[in-house]
Amino acid sequence: MTPDTTVHAGVSYQYQYGTRWATGLPAYSDGTQLGLDRGIALTADWAKRKTTTKEIFVGAEHRFNDDWMLKFGAMRQRFDYDYMQLSLGGPVDPATGIFGDPGAFSEDVGNHSDVVDLNISGRFNAWGKEYKLTAGADWRRSYGKQMRNRYSEVFPDGTVSIDDFPGLDLPSPTSSGGYNHGWPAYGGVQKGVYARLDMEVTDKLNVIVGGRYANYEHNELYLRYDEDGNVTERDSSWHWTENGTFTPYAGVTYDVTPDWTAYASITEIYKPQGNTFAGPPENPTQLDPITGRNFELGAKGAILNGGLNVAASLYHIEREGEGIADTRYEDEGTFYLPLGKVVSQGLDLEVSGEVVPGWQIFAGYTYNRNKNENEDAVYHALTPRHMLKLWSEYNLPGAYDAWTIGGGVTVKSKHANTGTYWQMGPDGWTQPRFEIQQGGYAVWDAHVDYRIDDRWNLSLNVNNLFDKTYYATIGVPNGGNWYGEPRSATLTLRGTF
Repeated sequence: MTPDTTVHAGVSYQYQYGTRWATGLPAYSDGTQLGLDRGIALTADWAKRKTTTKEIFVGAEHRFNDDWMLKFGAMRQRFDYDYMQLSLGGPVDPATGIFGDPGAFSEDVGNHSDVVDLNISGRFNAWGKEYKLTAGADWRRSYGKQMRNRYSEVFPDGTVSIDDFPGLDLPSPTSSGGYNHGWPAYGGVQKGVYARLDMEVTDKLNVIVGGRYANYEHNELYLRYDEDGNVTERDSSWHWTENGTFTPYAGVTYDVTPDWTAYASITEIYKPQGNTFAGPPENPTQLDPITGRNFELGAKGAILNGGLNVAASLYHIEREGEGIADTRYEDEGTFYLPLGKVVSQGLDLEVSGEVVPGWQIFAGYTYNRNKNENEDAVYHALTPRHMLKLWSEYNLPGAYDAWTIGGGVTVKSKHANTGTYWQMGPDGWTQPRFEIQQGGYAVWDAHVDYRIDDRWNLSLNVNNLFDKTYYATIGVPNGGNWYGEPRSATLTLRGTF
């Protein structure tokens, strides 16, 4: 617009249509995996999905001088998702292979959001030192819809078995009623102001402080049903607010030597739980927000005359108040209890760079230990205790210098998903406990690159080189278990002209 003012704007539109399978594999009732072939999808041809995403964004930047800048940004997104789904819930009976709760349903859902942000940033000198300041305000509104139809049973004799796949042939189901939450069914607004100040205390010591002051508001359409599943009442009074919440953070860095810097930081945690209630059902009370702190202490530097970058950090995260299901009222609705203190702590190590000319390496290791302090037990067994990533790439010397070869591995120690899940049985909904385990595994990748000339390059990447079968995501007995990608290869030609 002017030499100091820039304006940008854009739109995006994406439409997808295809067969839907979003629930993942269930497991047997004893927690063991089904062991199906990775090419089998538990769905039918009539289970289709249609997804539309539309975005509009605008922004502007104004440079007052070399030190100060004002930025404005706004975005509107409209996400709509319409699908029909074959639902093969678990757990699966290990003796018969029959799914626990087969059915079908369709939903018309979506989420609409709007975001606005305005901030100013710059630097200034005071007391002979340089300071950097960022300050701004933001506003976000998000609301969604949910309209759902149930369908009559379409399964032979009301059952379906894992032996029916692949090749299951079922007629398209017919509607047997449903519900319409309306539009919007739920949503809310959050708005706040934030600031960050970077202070050069001495030539070696820098201090960073910042925080956010925010208000939250949430509304939800609560429906009541009769015995046939028909809506009898729409209650739009389910409303909660969280005002005046402040979440600060602070950090410090110190240049120990020209090649090494030590740092420490602390961040407050605050997560509202306004739509989560504790019993008893006749007098429910809203759960307090999840609160806590995140501590980190570490160092970063270089060795081998700057050839290798090294980083090490220790972290300690504390959280209190997260809602967990209260099984005392499982026959009267979903109610929660506030969980006590949960601690997650560990170590991150990373090395990267050039060991000798032409030989690049990367190595990273993460150790995590988490615990529910109240029960003196592991809180989240799904997080591996150990994770290791290695990668090496070598540019061949002499007459073969057009070739570069590389390879690497990602290793994860054994892990599991434990807890409770909702299951429909002859006596209604229950919440049995479960544990699904996966042993440690390693996935190898490889890379070959050939430089044809100064303008053209040909590369081959092979992922999961040894075609390892593993679960990238572990769910619950009635779904959510997903295989990791099998072996795949990509051949890429790149050129500049």
